[in-house]
Amino acid sequence: MTPLIEALDRACPGFVPGAYDDAPYMWMGSFVRHVVRARLDGREDEVRAVFAVIEEAIEPSQPDRKMGEESNLAMVGFIEDLQNGNLLSGGSTPGDFRPYLGPKSLKA
Repeated sequence: MTPLIEALDRACPGFVPGAYDDAPYMWMGSFVRHVVRARLDGREDEVRAVFAVIEEAIEPSQPDRKMGEESNLAMVGFIEDLQNGNLLSGGSTPGDFRPYLGPKSLKA
């Protein structure tokens, strides 16, 4: 997969990809579900580690530069999936994850 996916897998281990999770954005959608479960299970250190990886992956916005693939995967794959109520469970809402967002993640 990608360096971002490898870092996320280390931050919150135990995720087992499904049959259709071979593409990075599909993997990310399923991983978001895994992070939601980790939060519900009280695995705060892992959830915080995931958000630190995402924050690091997001590049600062520069008008003269095209966004990198890893940054796009972090923003479109993770941040946007996190806002998708269909991927959340256990009564979680997107707002539950706001405290974990760093400055670049909040802007994204």
